[in-house]
Amino acid sequence: MGAVFLVEQIGVGNRPVALKVLNRKLLDDPEFLLRFRNEAGSTGRIRHANVVTIYESAQADDGTPYIAMEYLEGESLREALKRRGRFPSPKLRKFFSKRRAV
Repeated sequence: MGAVFLVEQIGVGNRPVALKVLNRKLLDDPEFLLRFRNEAGSTGRIRHANVVTIYESAQADDGTPYIAMEYLEGESLREALKRRGRFPSPKLRKFFSKRRAV
């Protein structure tokens, strides 16, 4: 759906920010645009220690939508899967059941 980049937000303490940008191939797909905007709106309304803070959601000068959010250091899911292999099913069920409760 998009790519996430580590960038520096200038003018606000030069803080690190995770910048999610919608894939340019999807710019003409109204369904993906709506999903991207809904993601920003939904996540932005959540206030929880386990959910990143959304700083801004807008469009760049060229029309590309983006979401600027809190940057958290750590291991990505892809890295965890490479390092650990598959997660055991009971652990995944517990993980996802907690997410649904939020």
